Amino acid sequence: MSIAIKRSFTLPSTSALNAADLYLTSSTASTSITSGSLQVLGGVGISGAISLAGPIRLFNGNYYTGFDSAATASTTYIWPATSPATGTSVLSSDSAGNLSWVLMAASGSGLTLNGLTSPTQYFATSISGSGFTSGSIGSTHTFYIGLAGNGATGLISSASQTVFGAKTFASGIAITSGTASTSTISGALTVAGGVGITGQLSVNTIALGSTGVAFSPSMTYVGSAGTVISMSVLSDTTIVWEGSSGQLFSIDNNLSSGEIFSVSDISGLPIISASAGQTIILNEFGGYTQVGNGLASTSTTTGALRVVGGVGITGNVAIGGTFIRSQWAVGETIQTAVFNYSDLGMSATTTISGTSFARIGGTTFTPKSSSSYLWIEFNANYDYNNGTTVDDFWSNITVNGTEIVASNQIYLNAPGGGSRSGALFPLMARYTNSSTSGIAVTIQAKKGTADDNIRIFGSSSSGYMRIQEIGR
Repeated sequence: MSIAIKRSFTLPSTSALNAADLYLTSSTASTSITSGSLQVLGGVGISGAISLAGPIRLFNGNYYTGFDSAATASTTYIWPATSPATGTSVLSSDSAGNLSWVLMAASGSGLTLNGLTSPTQYFATSISGSGFTSGSIGSTHTFYIGLAGNGATGLISSASQTVFGAKTFASGIAITSGTASTSTISGALTVAGGVGITGQLSVNTIALGSTGVAFSPSMTYVGSAGTVISMSVLSDTTIVWEGSSGQLFSIDNNLSSGEIFSVSDISGLPIISASAGQTIILNEFGGYTQVGNGLASTSTTTGALRVVGGVGITGNVAIGGTFIRSQWAVGETIQTAVFNYSDLGMSATTTISGTSFARIGGTTFTPKSSSSYLWIEFNANYDYNNGTTVDDFWSNITVNGTEIVASNQIYLNAPGGGSRSGALFPLMARYTNSSTSGIAVTIQAKKGTADDNIRIFGSSSSGYMRIQEIGR
């Protein structure tokens, strides 16, 4: 059954109330041990659970707050064995159900954090120090993160900063600053030590050194076999290439005097030297100079070596091939050709029996100059075939069908009548040439009113022609 208590009453100390339910409907609050809807002058033993809608207050000379039984239904709380310390305290529990007294701040906020007791406290961040630290002042707790620097781990900022320690970047690095570099300590990126690059380096401009440096800026090239060649910039801006054997190559910036360019041998002597006066010297101290690989020359614009202008030679000239020229001085021999009877197409014996010129022999000659003279000579043995009557005979030389020289011999069968041989040949003449095309040179003979025939012989001792081309 249920008992509703409408007013105050007192139960005997030894009485037991065996009611199924006991309801206290009064709402009188308890402010002391002698007030409230239910007052118990002694102790209370409870074998079951207690559900509370409000706080529980224990009066033993101190004042305590209560707790919500619903939130702690599964936990057995052990009350502290001692009284709270001087001042206002709260009952605090841990995960094991142990209760302890915690002293509250005098302000009554109930919060003490890192020595601050302000009822309202704040968190802030700042950049300071050489690592991660915190500090509490007034009502603010500040977390400090330092900037990265010498021996300091921290943040990268937009301010000037020095970062220490080896850093590895798995992806690319882009430096977007457009600051130009005019020395080793200026530019968008400055590196105080060396730079190692395993891939290709692509740049628009490279400047080695700067004004006032105490050493010669250099760049070293190392082959896979360890062979080293270095390029250095001297104080006068001369660029020098050097290897293990010595200086190999150099270029000077002085274009007004002295040597601009040189290539040296193992002893340091120049093999090739070019001066500001436009003088180039090859193999000044020995060796030989080879040009090309045998390409033939057929004109002034072909061949392994082409020289535009004159060539001065103080020593001998040895030519293994044909010497080809396009101009000659007046009176200078351009070429000379000599032909024998076989070259001229002569027969062993050519008999002339007619009164018209008949061919004895001839050749085709090609001049090298279009402004030259051709000096033509021909000689052969002949006779009149033992004739005894009065005879006259003619011989001539023609060039392209035009007679350039002729000879006439007359014999009278009387004292002082002349010889029957030795007058028709040799023949000599000058031809004025104006072309480099081949010309036909022909030797001819005929008889006049004579009764006898003339015989002309071609053999190893008879029948020769010389043509000499001379500049004009």
